[in-house]
Amino acid sequence: MDSSPSRPSRSVPALHDLIPLDPALPALGELTEAEVEATMAYAQAEKAQATRRAYATDWRDFAAWCASRGATALPAHVGIVAAYLSHLATVGLKASTIGRRGAAIGYHHKLAGHEPPTNQEGQWRYVPVEAQPLPQRPPT
Repeated sequence: MDSSPSRPSRSVPALHDLIPLDPALPALGELTEAEVEATMAYAQAEKAQATRRAYATDWRDFAAWCASRGATALPAHVGIVAAYLSHLATVGLKASTIGRRGAAIGYHHKLAGHEPPTNQEGQWRYVPVEAQPLPQRPPT
């Protein structure tokens, strides 16, 4: 069981590794190096630098919280995430902060190739209603 609060970037594959250049895979075709570089640039620009910094801080906090309880942070069980989010509400963090922490957990799971535990509705069942983030409006 990995309970160290290490940075997730160590377990995250490099973006080049996510885009195979293997011509033996006909469904993917052949990508040029320029296409890979352009794709990487868009992927890196997906989140603003400030968001990536906040998510990294949020992830370190979650990983440390998990480690202090002997729980695995990656992949995390939805019950562990629910307990963590409930803990944040108990210590008085704002709903927006709790929502961002949940988003950071989901983001790091997605980057590592795991199904985000935050995709499951059950996690919010254990967080006080006043601490639950409001749903975001879809972009227009």
